[in-house]
Amino acid sequence: MEYTLIFNATTADVAQGQDPATAPAYWAAWNAYIGAMFGAGIVKSGNGLQQRAAGSTHAQG
Repeated sequence: MEYTLIFNATTADVAQGQDPATAPAYWAAWNAYIGAMFGAGIVKSGNGLQQRAAGSTHAQG
Protein backbone atom coordinates (compact mmCIF):
# COMPACT_ATOMS: atom_id res chain seq x y z
CA MET A 1 0.00 0.00 0.00
CA GLU A 2 1.24 3.49 -0.81
CA TYR A 3 0.35 6.82 0.76
CA THR A 4 0.77 10.46 -0.11
CA LEU A 5 2.40 12.76 2.42
CA ILE A 6 1.51 16.43 2.21
CA PHE A 7 3.54 18.92 4.20
CA ASN A 8 1.73 22.20 4.78
CA ALA A 9 3.81 25.27 5.54
CA THR A 10 2.44 28.30 7.34
CA THR A 11 3.11 31.80 6.10
CA ALA A 12 5.69 32.14 8.88
CA ASP A 13 7.40 28.91 7.74
CA VAL A 14 7.57 30.15 4.15
CA ALA A 15 9.04 33.44 5.39
CA GLN A 16 11.77 31.54 7.28
CA GLY A 17 12.66 29.65 4.12
CA GLN A 18 12.94 32.90 2.17
CA ASP A 19 14.76 35.04 4.75
CA PRO A 20 18.52 35.00 4.07
CA ALA A 21 19.18 35.03 7.83
CA THR A 22 17.06 31.94 8.60
CA ALA A 23 16.87 30.10 5.27
CA PRO A 24 20.06 28.00 5.64
CA ALA A 25 18.94 26.47 8.96
CA TYR A 26 15.35 26.09 7.78
CA TRP A 27 16.32 24.20 4.61
CA ALA A 28 19.02 22.18 6.38
CA ALA A 29 16.37 20.87 8.78
CA TRP A 30 14.02 19.98 5.92
CA ASN A 31 16.81 18.30 3.96
CA ALA A 32 17.79 16.22 7.00
CA TYR A 33 14.17 15.18 7.61
CA ILE A 34 13.43 14.26 3.99
CA GLY A 35 16.84 12.65 3.60
CA ALA A 36 16.17 10.41 6.60
CA MET A 37 12.85 9.30 5.10
CA PHE A 38 14.50 8.53 1.74
CA GLY A 39 17.32 6.72 3.56
CA ALA A 40 14.82 4.58 5.47
CA GLY A 41 13.03 3.67 2.23
CA ILE A 42 9.83 5.40 3.32
CA VAL A 43 9.75 7.80 0.37
CA LYS A 44 9.73 6.65 -3.26
CA SER A 45 9.66 10.07 -4.89
CA GLY A 46 8.77 13.64 -4.12
CA ASN A 47 7.63 16.76 -5.91
CA GLY A 48 6.67 20.12 -4.54
CA LEU A 49 3.31 21.68 -5.14
CA GLN A 50 2.75 25.16 -6.49
CA GLN A 51 2.70 28.27 -4.29
CA ARG A 52 -0.49 28.97 -2.33
CA ALA A 53 -1.28 31.93 -4.59
CA ALA A 54 -1.69 29.50 -7.50
CA GLY A 55 -4.58 27.75 -5.75
CA SER A 56 -8.25 28.53 -6.12
CA THR A 57 -11.57 27.51 -4.67
CA HIS A 58 -14.72 26.51 -6.45
CA ALA A 59 -18.07 26.89 -4.75
CA GLN A 60 -20.63 24.33 -5.84
CA GLY A 61 -24.16 25.56 -5.93
